[in-house]
Amino acid sequence: MEGKQRNNCCFTRCLVNDKMCTLAVDGKYWINMASTTMIEKFQLSLVEYLESYILYSFEDPEFKDMVDVLMTKQVQVSFILGEYEDEVLFDVVPSKTRGLLHGLLWQQQC
Repeated sequence: MEGKQRNNCCFTRCLVNDKMCTLAVDGKYWINMASTTMIEKFQLSLVEYLESYILYSFEDPEFKDMVDVLMTKQVQVSFILGEYEDEVLFDVVPSKTRGLLHGLLWQQQC
């Protein structure tokens, strides 16, 4: 992806544990994120970070309530998008509106 296209956001749906999930691909974020709501709904197992880090506030209206969140958990998610299948490690964020968000790092691997 080049220049302005890297910041475009694409929303679609994928399957996680045979259930429909919202998937966003957005190059303005540098991490892959999974919402706590999705994790609870799909009953996914969390993994503790060996070394936690602080995810600084976003300049995004959706994350307006997030202020310097301490990232302590991750989740490994297998998903299907059409014929494409993948398994990705996501950082867990306290968001109620998104399911999965793939950031720039995931885009560079594709």
